[in-house]
Amino acid sequence: MTFIELTVSNQIIWHGYDDKNKEIVEEITGQQPAKKTVAVSRIQSFTEKYVLVSSGFGRFAYWEYHDGYAALKSRLTQIGLHNA
Repeated sequence: MTFIELTVSNQIIWHGYDDKNKEIVEEITGQQPAKKTVAVSRIQSFTEKYVLVSSGFGRFAYWEYHDGYAALKSRLTQIGLHNA
């Protein structure tokens, strides 16, 4: 398994849908940036501001990351996981 270190802070956790098909989300704000080591297999996508990762129990989380889009793209390319 391959891992990557990210500096992340605030997050939005997607828990699924309620009985009226409305998304159930939890926003966690005010967190100081912290380093996390993440299995790259958990990374679903990333944008300029967020990285979408899979979590336990069918959940997904949007982490606000501070490493920069170009840096993350470069690191994933270096380990052979990004082609664009």
